[in-house]
Amino acid sequence: MDKNKIEHIAKLARLQVSDSEAEHYAGELTKVFGYIDELKMVNTDDVTLTTSLSGLANQLRNDKIEACPKDERERSLAQTDRDEQGRVKVKKIM
Repeated sequence: MDKNKIEHIAKLARLQVSDSEAEHYAGELTKVFGYIDELKMVNTDDVTLTTSLSGLANQLRNDKIEACPKDERERSLAQTDRDEQGRVKVKKIM
């Protein structure tokens, strides 16, 4: 991992990093990836797969639709930006 790759990743993530930070993170990530390479060499053939140590399962519930009081809904929607058709506008994320 080098400084240029860190700067490229930071740009993709829209993060600003200084030159010294980029050099620091390059060194740190090189160590992390080196450790991951060491872990890949460990023989885990006889190790039982473990997905949870607590023994708890996901607790799911059925969705329950509850009516929102009209005045509360109108107060909330009054705070939003709208387009020409009255639809709520949201910021583009992709």
